[in-house]
Amino acid sequence: SLSSFLRKKQIKLDIEGKKKEVLELIIKNWDKEIIEKKLSLIENQETIYEKLERAFPGYFGQMIFASLKPFLDEPLSKDGEKSFLKYISYLDNLPEFSLSKDEKSYIDKLSQSFDMKVLSEINDEKLKAVYNVENWFKENKEKIESYEAFKESNFYKESPISKIQSKFKKYMEENGYYKKAIPLIRQFSKSYDNYYKKLLQANSYYEKNKI
Repeated sequence: SLSSFLRKKQIKLDIEGKKKEVLELIIKNWDKEIIEKKLSLIENQETIYEKLERAFPGYFGQMIFASLKPFLDEPLSKDGEKSFLKYISYLDNLPEFSLSKDEKSYIDKLSQSFDMKVLSEINDEKLKAVYNVENWFKENKEKIESYEAFKESNFYKESPISKIQSKFKKYMEENGYYKKAIPLIRQFSKSYDNYYKKLLQANSYYEKNKI
């Protein structure tokens, strides 16, 4: 779809912009070690996006990439290199997440207004909620109540998005994404590991306090 193509273009332009910055550092004779670290970060982001895009074409791959992007801005440690390569190998061996023609059309229409800037903003809000869950819960209590009621409605349960979400969750579970991929990301990204621990705490708080 056009919206998926435009998001892909945005990602490529962002990566090319970072490469240009590194080229300018080379011209200015910056420290070789700093340049190599920056190049490595760019290559890692590019590799992960390409692998996600193969397994999750269009919106889903770009959504996952947007959620991981904040945690890909740190150099790989020696301990993390092996886990990173295992994660890449895992993505390489994932079957493509497939949708029917009608499901693809529905997702394309739904995600038309979502560019990478919007996906990043959504992710930023999620991070704020996870790292400060009590305040977030208090500030959004009415919205949360409405959301929980909506999820229980027949309108939602019979909607295309509910069925696609169930299909996506089943695919992730059957291919061991939560059991295999998430632990690998935690091993090669310390910031993601910290986020994951906070996420568990936030989920626990949410389950205890929601209606």
